[in-house]
Amino acid sequence: MRTAPMMAALMCVFGAAASASGQSVTPFYADAYTATDLGTIAGVPTPLGGLWIDAEQPGVMLIGGAANEAGGAIYRVQLVRDGQNRVTGFTGTPTLVSTAPNIDGGLARGPGGVLFFTQYPQNAVGQIKPGSTTPDRIVPLTPLGFPGSTGSLTFTPPGFPGAGSLRIVSYSSGRWATAQLADAGDGTYLISGLTQDPAVNLPGRPEGVVYVPRCSALFGQNSLAVSEYGAGLISTYVVDSAGNPVISTRQVMVTGVSGAEGAAVDPLTGDYLFSTFGGGNRVIRVSGFARPQVCVADVVGIGGVPGGDGCVTGDDYIAFINAFSAGDLLADVVGIGGERPGDGLLTGDDFIAFINAFAGGC
Repeated sequence: MRTAPMMAALMCVFGAAASASGQSVTPFYADAYTATDLGTIAGVPTPLGGLWIDAEQPGVMLIGGAANEAGGAIYRVQLVRDGQNRVTGFTGTPTLVSTAPNIDGGLARGPGGVLFFTQYPQNAVGQIKPGSTTPDRIVPLTPLGFPGSTGSLTFTPPGFPGAGSLRIVSYSSGRWATAQLADAGDGTYLISGLTQDPAVNLPGRPEGVVYVPRCSALFGQNSLAVSEYGAGLISTYVVDSAGNPVISTRQVMVTGVSGAEGAAVDPLTGDYLFSTFGGGNRVIRVSGFARPQVCVADVVGIGGVPGGDGCVTGDDYIAFINAFSAGDLLADVVGIGGERPGDGLLTGDDFIAFINAFAGGC
């Protein structure tokens, strides 16, 4: 079983509240981003594992407790938010969602509302259907040729290459794989294969992995953020046309993080939240990322692909004007009265709604 660094454990025993407060944003990112220690979560058994916030329920966070242990489980925690919707703390008594034996740094909501989580050291992915209180399926990864034991997973969000794909990361080897999912017919999913990129071996014992919200300051290209447990860092990578990290682009973002573990993007603010396995078993918030948004003016993604990507740029303007002029329903952004979604008709309402949204920056 993985253990937290000895010094962090001793500091926790002696009640050093600032044991994980040494995190620091590196100079490259410091003008745009800040790191805030949100503290511990009373009632969730430690060490902490992966975490997740559903866009439909932004008032609560799901987080793994007793990580890497047979008694591991997922808990629902009530969040405290400020006037800017940023998470500032936790309140109430955490409630059990489901058992999740040996949960590690990966936790994410997938297709069909299924919760996916990684298991260490079993090198497996667990699945929990909505309403279940125990895992409904466990998929071993060793028979699929995935080395070592997995540490994390994530689903590629809309607007990124390979959107919707399940990405799995090995804690032990740093390997990165894209999973092929197949409907198992019972509400869960088979992993029918893994495509591994031989050029990707993430350093630092990777755990939580998320895609950086598009349009975020200092990120001119699609990127990832990675919690590096072994190195005590948060690092970033540019991703390639397949959505895989490019190792040569690694950039350290946050230092001084003892036991960096799970990671999630706050759907209300774009903030990067990560837990620590040991190191005081805390949750850290990194703010400054772009706020995810649903905007009338966001009509295309990278390369003019329809569907939007959470980022409003000149590509959206050009695509809309061209589509509207050609009578293409890509420009059908609103229905009667200016309400979304579109109604299959192109009218002046669509044009006015787009121009107003674009000019106002949504």
